[in-house]
Amino acid sequence: MARAYCPSCGKRYNGKRCSNCLYENFTEEIAHGLHTHEGEPLVIKAPARKPVPRKDPFDCDKKTRKPPVRRKAAAVVIPLVIIVVLLAALNGLFLLVSRAERVFSGFAPETQTEPALPTGGTVLYDAGGILVIADWQDGQEYGEGIRVVVQNGTDRDFTLSSRDMIVNGYVLRDSLLYCRVQQGHTAQCWLRLDQDDLDNAGIETVQTLSLALAVYDSESYETLAETDFLPLCTTGELSQPVDDSGVPLFQQDGIRVVYRGYVPSEYAPDTLTDGTLQFFLENNTEQYLNYYTTECQVNGQRVMLSLWCALPPHTRAVSSMYLYGLEELELLSWEDITELTLQLEFSEHNEYDLFLQTGPLALPLGGEIPQ
Repeated sequence: MARAYCPSCGKRYNGKRCSNCLYENFTEEIAHGLHTHEGEPLVIKAPARKPVPRKDPFDCDKKTRKPPVRRKAAAVVIPLVIIVVLLAALNGLFLLVSRAERVFSGFAPETQTEPALPTGGTVLYDAGGILVIADWQDGQEYGEGIRVVVQNGTDRDFTLSSRDMIVNGYVLRDSLLYCRVQQGHTAQCWLRLDQDDLDNAGIETVQTLSLALAVYDSESYETLAETDFLPLCTTGELSQPVDDSGVPLFQQDGIRVVYRGYVPSEYAPDTLTDGTLQFFLENNTEQYLNYYTTECQVNGQRVMLSLWCALPPHTRAVSSMYLYGLEELELLSWEDITELTLQLEFSEHNEYDLFLQTGPLALPLGGEIPQ
């Protein structure tokens, strides 16, 4: 029985083929593509596929063009975290440099409040708005150190430093007084002697102490003031015996050099790393002299080893030559060195006029300084 209405367009049709929309009832011929219309095969086209829209959850809203809340929060939080980390790192670096500076110079940190000038202390320097007072009086013992108060009455920030220090007639190379003072302020520091300096010189009790000071601009490093040796401690006649034991290397015109031996490194005793050759130096002249090597050879090869020390008149010192760079010669231990020679020169301290020169001096090998 014919259908009254076409299921496709709703028009009346005969149940087989709609004259309006050409709808045809499903037949097996149509399913197999065999049915034709006016001589042409029936082609059933697959519907066109449209791309499925995909949206990145972190993309901006197309309507509002505003970033999502999470991205906005990240844009604020991440820079803040980076800033906090950088500030913490800079603060740690500042503390590390300050601590290293204190360890190197041996001074106590400057106090937050202005320190009072010591009453009855020893005035080391007072000129040009620079006042340096040591909290020291004759008769007292050195103890743990000497407090020094520095007052800056200039219009610059300056740094006070000791150029040289003489204790019991020995020049101490690693002991230092150091203090930085802002303009218009007062600061304090401590003069503490290096224990290795004292041990090398055999100093058990500080009997005499004098030092030469230098004051320079903290930014431009311009020298503002320099002093000769200033006496600080005097406890009577010097009674410390002079330890000049070792192998005499050179002695002429008031100059003496004694080789004391090889000192291995405390941390790597089986290698040459940080190992030193130790010398006793004495200046019995009336001139301030520099002692230094001009040429050094190890196993017949020239090396860049250096010994340098400045001695005021009638002083002595224990100085060391570090054995750096011998690894390039494949010299890894003290036993690998079979020959070591050096040449010394002595010149005037300020003008560097040559005072005396030696020929090659051969060092005896194999000995170590008893520890």
